Amino acid sequence: MALDFKNILDNVAGDDGFDVKELAEKAIDTIKGDDNLLASFKENPIKVVEKVLKVDLPDEILEKIVEVVKTKINIDDAKDALGKIAGLFGKD
Repeated sequence: MALDFKNILDNVAGDDGFDVKELAEKAIDTIKGDDNLLASFKENPIKVVEKVLKVDLPDEILEKIVEVVKTKINIDDAKDALGKIAGLFGKD
């Protein structure tokens, strides 16, 4: 069963006045672009998301954003690992 990132985003986006999808995508881009932030995110995801977004959000919104960021990072890591395995067998 393939993970559908768009579906995950749609499920966490709520009617709470915040664009969870937009905030999560901004956080993902920033966190994945900085190895130190990525390492810190794995230890304390809420703190890193707050730092990256530079906003004070309610905990329930931050938890939704963290869920999306974690999912996207895990999907990307899995894709990278599969690509490396395929490379071992000479397949792309």
